[in-house]
Amino acid sequence: MLDEAERLRLIELFLPTIIESGRGALVTALVDELRANLPHEPNSRSLLAGALDLCERDGRRLQPPALSRFIRNMAPFAIGHQEELERLAQRLSLPPPAAPDPFRDLIIRVDIPFLDRDPLRNEVRKLLQPQAPRPILVVNGHRFSGKSFTSRFIDHLARANSLVRHCIVEVADGDVPTVLDVARDMMTKLGSSPDLLPLEQTNAARWPQELANTVWLEVCNLSKNWNGGIVLILDGLGHLGAGAPTEPSGRKITEFVLRLADHVRRGAHSRHHRLIMIDYDPAHLAVYSQDVRSIRLDTLSAAEARAELTRLFSGLGRPGDTDALVDAVMDGMDEHIRDMRPLGSRCSQMIESLID
Repeated sequence: MLDEAERLRLIELFLPTIIESGRGALVTALVDELRANLPHEPNSRSLLAGALDLCERDGRRLQPPALSRFIRNMAPFAIGHQEELERLAQRLSLPPPAAPDPFRDLIIRVDIPFLDRDPLRNEVRKLLQPQAPRPILVVNGHRFSGKSFTSRFIDHLARANSLVRHCIVEVADGDVPTVLDVARDMMTKLGSSPDLLPLEQTNAARWPQELANTVWLEVCNLSKNWNGGIVLILDGLGHLGAGAPTEPSGRKITEFVLRLADHVRRGAHSRHHRLIMIDYDPAHLAVYSQDVRSIRLDTLSAAEARAELTRLFSGLGRPGDTDALVDAVMDGMDEHIRDMRPLGSRCSQMIESLID
């Protein structure tokens, strides 16, 4: 509650009184509940430091807090410094500022703005709540609508909150990995050896499930040493699994995802871990529909974009020229923004120029 400079200042102002009047002055200034805990200390400086410690440890149990009351009670002895002490007592009586909410951040990396995705933010917040009733989230939307920003957002939350960790596997356009490739990528991202995965020597229908079993065991093993969980994110499997369920490779992807989803919803340590599927048909998780939340990202209207940009630039300390900055970013943009890339690129360039 006190920084070192403030603490030393109080000792400087109050010490003459303690030297002159002794322990009784401190006992009188303390709140009733703390008086009996004041030590019998012959050294006046140590006695005063002990009184401050008592008040600080009491925290905000009382209102005003014990430390604020102590300063006000001692202020009459510090002739000529009452106004200074009242300002400090007033500050200490106020509740601390709310902690920043990473779920509301508009800049999730210096060069990546995250505009107007409140529905997605809210769904992710619900997903990461302890004992979330639906531990699986499916994110869809048209091409370039910002679906993959979900991964960047989770990464941002992981850096802001050490209790959130993730394993992100993204399939690039044109890439056609097998189910073994996906499982190997997951093991690598988890920091484990892909060689632990079983080879395709068992029943063909059973093998994708065994791959998922092995990945899940690694997830559980890695999370034993902390209280949080791992968010598993698979981005771009739609055209491999749900998009082609009748093809052998598609069936294997689907079986792998289904088994992984089953572990997340009811496996060992399932209350900690979450699964996010990006660009994946929720119909192919219909068997677990009660455990799945789905969201679709729509177009972004110019009005929504302007509102978010105004909040962004004002938050960067540019209230005087916010309108001009917003106009510069939005110049030539469509009334309904379907492709988020140009808006993101312009906004990133503007942010970088302001920060530099």
